[in-house]
Amino acid sequence: MKYSFKSLNKNIEKLTEIIEPNSIDIVISSHCIEHVKDDISALNEIYKVLKKEGVVLINTPNRKRFVRSVIEFFTQERQFPYWEHQREYTEEDLIKLVSKTLFKDSEIQINNLVFGLHGGYFFIYMKNCPKFLKNKANYLELILLKNKGAKI
Repeated sequence: MKYSFKSLNKNIEKLTEIIEPNSIDIVISSHCIEHVKDDISALNEIYKVLKKEGVVLINTPNRKRFVRSVIEFFTQERQFPYWEHQREYTEEDLIKLVSKTLFKDSEIQINNLVFGLHGGYFFIYMKNCPKFLKNKANYLELILLKNKGAKI
């Protein structure tokens, strides 16, 4: 079996302009979706380039992560767009987002990644977020399988 790997640094909202539809087995997008202006369009473009039973793995910051929640307790909830992020997501936000895309009938899995504090040179965290703190995880991982019914 022949494998090939291609890394692209292009506009995710226009993938079909540079990648043939139904030609990719897996798309990995790490800390990208929160930066694009049109996240629905970005997911639809990913859907179009994926082969049947293709998988997309997306990592993004959790809007309600522990550090953000502590800061917002003393200030106010962050308004988006903010700095370079157009938006950030909670688990519920990701489910709603997927329901508005071509992936709406696809299998979806959301994992909560990393729990802890970080800033500058200071890092203290657990790689696996305890279940009772899952809503405060630092990052969310969204996995989508193009066809409904198949197992991730």
